Amino acid sequence: IELKNVTMERDILKKAVTSSPRATYEMQFILDNIDMYPVEKMCKSMKVSKNAYYYWFKNKDILF
Repeated sequence: IELKNVTMERDILKKAVTSSPRATYEMQFILDNIDMYPVEKMCKSMKVSKNAYYYWFKNKDILF
């Protein structure tokens, strides 16, 4: 059951990251300001998981 829940949460994050204009804006903001602020703090401020950000960062050229 735990694995199923984790898998579902991962799938939700992937879908949110690839389909939401808001998420894209937030991810791009983090990328643009990485020299000024720590990723962890920006993610926390914008309520974006670090995992979602790093997934987006790793796949941004493929996703869009």
